[in-house]
Amino acid sequence: MIKFRGETLNILLTLLILLLLILGIKIYITEKELNRFVDFHKKSTENIISGNKNSNYPFFKDDRLHRMENSIKTIEKHINEEKSVIIEDKLNLQSIISDISHQVKTPISNIKMINEILLSRKLDEKQLREFLLSLDKEVDKLNFLMQSMITMSLLETGIMKFNTRILPIYDTILSSLNSAMSLINEKDINVKVSCPKDILVKHDPKWTSEAIYNIMNNAAKFSPPNSTLAIDVVQDQFYTSISIKDNGPGISKENMKDIFKKFYSKSNGEGSGIGLHLTEKIIKGQNGYINVNSQLGKGTEFILHLPNE
Repeated sequence: MIKFRGETLNILLTLLILLLLILGIKIYITEKELNRFVDFHKKSTENIISGNKNSNYPFFKDDRLHRMENSIKTIEKHINEEKSVIIEDKLNLQSIISDISHQVKTPISNIKMINEILLSRKLDEKQLREFLLSLDKEVDKLNFLMQSMITMSLLETGIMKFNTRILPIYDTILSSLNSAMSLINEKDINVKVSCPKDILVKHDPKWTSEAIYNIMNNAAKFSPPNSTLAIDVVQDQFYTSISIKDNGPGISKENMKDIFKKFYSKSNGEGSGIGLHLTEKIIKGQNGYINVNSQLGKGTEFILHLPNE
């Protein structure tokens, strides 16, 4: 059995007391830090639930508490980001509803006026046909407007996702051209297409066809009869460029900055002002971009750039 001298025993007792004292201090500090974290956790979660922002994040020396503090900070950041998205979507939806209400007023008023004339007047066959054609035109305009507004709402709220695939761009351009042929034939516009059939581009064929059609339809609408519409496709290392060039009146420098704005249209009142806005949304939504070159009296060229992959 080991026997301790009195002096050695005193030293051991002193060390034991010091050890217990240090342990007690550490337990006290840890308990105090834990209580501080509990208070912080309670206050921070209440703020997050109520939608208030936590203005102060104390630093906890205990590594475990510090990691939990960072987790709460991350959760709050994520919730605030989601909240911002929800608020933005709500504002976009309110704007879209307001736009729909404003834009449909004109065709609905015209339809109502024509209908009242048809009901209240005795018209000969020629007049009746003219009013019925006008009515049909207004119904088509209203239908186009509503379909475009629905598409625009899907794009602007992020509900619609593009189904991009690597496909021949030739087939997509041909689909767009077929949709625009009615107006092109009506004005005897000569169409020249230069697009190798083996060019592959990663794109959503349905929506890319819609974007290209909008450009073609605008070109045909504003081009004079017997003019030329040239479509050229060139593929470089990263992008494929689709050039659509007309011989129309051109766009002034002052108006160039506004052509992609929602509901912008020329002063003569032709068009709904939605087509180019949708085109830009569709191309940008596929990580592409658009260039425009135009000269008054000489025509306009839209160049749609889509990434190859």
